[in-house]
Amino acid sequence: MSMQGTTPKALGSNYVFTGSAHARDLFNQRTVEEDAPLVAQHLRPGMRVVDFGCGAGSLTCGFARMTAPGDVLGVDMSADAIGRAHALAEQSGLANVRFLVADINELDLAPECFDVAHFSGVLMYLSEPLHALQLAFRSLKSGGLIAACESHRAGDWAAGPNADSVMLVARLFHDENKARGGDPLIGGRLRALVREAGFERVVSKPGYSAAHSDVQSVGAALRGLLSKNLESLPSRHGITEEQCKQLIDEISIWAESEDSISAFAQCAVTGWKP
Repeated sequence: MSMQGTTPKALGSNYVFTGSAHARDLFNQRTVEEDAPLVAQHLRPGMRVVDFGCGAGSLTCGFARMTAPGDVLGVDMSADAIGRAHALAEQSGLANVRFLVADINELDLAPECFDVAHFSGVLMYLSEPLHALQLAFRSLKSGGLIAACESHRAGDWAAGPNADSVMLVARLFHDENKARGGDPLIGGRLRALVREAGFERVVSKPGYSAAHSDVQSVGAALRGLLSKNLESLPSRHGITEEQCKQLIDEISIWAESEDSISAFAQCAVTGWKP
């Protein structure tokens, strides 16, 4: 199935997945061991960590377990996500983690108060990602660690029945992100951004998202996003509501096939504050 139409106009929130429960669930499958291994190897008990764009807190709570009794702060602009993060921390019996509803662009943190600052799937939605990295730099102690993992959508691929439809829909929402001021290719320049923010001894590791390799979860997220945007997508991308419904059916077939593969490219970077 092909897509024709105009470039979508920039909208209010940069975050494409706002309001999508399936997309939130997909991101909350992330674990520190599989989705943040570069930072995990540096975590020690007693460290103070800030997790920017923490979502519903799966990684944040993982950091809290690994650094206890150190303090961990999770920050996200979604009150709903923070509510779920609170619930997860309570269910996990974690007393050393707290959460804050805040926009990164308006966040004011005390200088030199954290040992580790973390971003995952956040900078790609910001119109000024360097500003966020500079905020992290200021909030870190001398010798502190920055860890960021962001997408590089040019490397995405899928296999299985209707894989072309899956990638079409993925590109559609990447275009939405770009139109709102984000950068779906930020993984390719993440190392340079981290260095520009002032960090040294920068290490990068390209790869693929562990969480996004779950075909059924990716399928559910894409179907959910399409369903929520049936009215707005035609005007911005030149596809009809019927075509959207056809794509939903095709993605469902892909998600249930034993032959399907989902691969979403990313780059993880670490650096140190002098």
